[in-house]
Amino acid sequence: MIETLFSAASSDGDTISPLLDRFYERGYISIIFYSDAELTTIVTPGAGTVTFTASEDGTQYGDVAVVDATLAGAESTYTRPSFAGMVRFVRVNMSGITTANFFQVRIARYQRGQ
Repeated sequence: MIETLFSAASSDGDTISPLLDRFYERGYISIIFYSDAELTTIVTPGAGTVTFTASEDGTQYGDVAVVDATLAGAESTYTRPSFAGMVRFVRVNMSGITTANFFQVRIARYQRGQ
């Protein structure tokens, strides 16, 4: 298993992950929202959605999942998005996020047999 973490301000728009290693066959995405830039105080957004898409080449993206941001707070209750295949980039699109100022995405990826 390998993990990739990235974070940004939770304003409307896209954030793209760093380039992901191509030798992993499946992955799971989680998101945590924070009130502070130091990523120490977890908060639950008051509204908004997070759309995850994935790409093999960084140009063409396909749908992975849409998450209601109000379910991704301190008491996380959403189903973690997952993907299979050679994904090199994950794009995160924020829309209408309130209360939370920053987010962190964790991508856990697995090889066959793990």
